[in-house]
Amino acid sequence: MPEISRERWVAWAAGFIDGEGCVALVRDTTRGTYVRLSVGQRTREPLTFLCELFGGSIHQEKTRPMWKWVVSHRTASKALTELLPYLVVKQDQAALALRFQSRRRVGGKRGAVNPQQDDQDYLTMKALKRPWLAYA
Repeated sequence: MPEISRERWVAWAAGFIDGEGCVALVRDTTRGTYVRLSVGQRTREPLTFLCELFGGSIHQEKTRPMWKWVVSHRTASKALTELLPYLVVKQDQAALALRFQSRRRVGGKRGAVNPQQDDQDYLTMKALKRPWLAYA
């Protein structure tokens, strides 16, 4: 990464994620619901900057010429905590993801601490991503 301050890189990353990224609560039958932050891009280079800043992994999509950076669970929360002050478009989604992750158990068994609240958060995230559906 070129030599600029971490704060400036995080601000750049927030703009990039606002435009190209996805903040999600993902439901999985084996892992339950979890936080995921991802960006898909045809060019790998900006994704390597994200990986250096926040961790995660980069993989090439199998069905189309695209690279994808993905970070999840607590690592996604750490990234979102840093990004939150700079996000504009996805700030509400990031705040919801952080509230959701704050209820996760650290160590021990997997699973929801409050399944009803998890369901509500999942539906709220869907509404934040598609606000026009909430009024249909």
